[in-house]
Amino acid sequence: MPVRLSGKRCPTHERICAPRVPVLIAVILGPLAETELRRALTVSEGDIGILVDSSITVILYTVLALAPAFTGIKHMREKKKAKALAEEQGQPANA
Repeated sequence: MPVRLSGKRCPTHERICAPRVPVLIAVILGPLAETELRRALTVSEGDIGILVDSSITVILYTVLALAPAFTGIKHMREKKKAKALAEEQGQPANA
């Protein structure tokens, strides 16, 4: 990934629009999550049901699934609002 650890901007940052902090967190926590998943599946002898056995995991998975949906709905509402405002002002709305 074209992300630098220094304070300088990455030349392709504007092109890919990827914030640095989430990318760095993913790079650091990704291998740790993989190791812990492998460990959990080893302890449960390959049963993936262990990933949803407790209520807290079900709640967290639900929040993780709904967050992008709510973000998408918010984005669509803002876009619709901006389009209506532009039409009110007599300006052509950008797609």
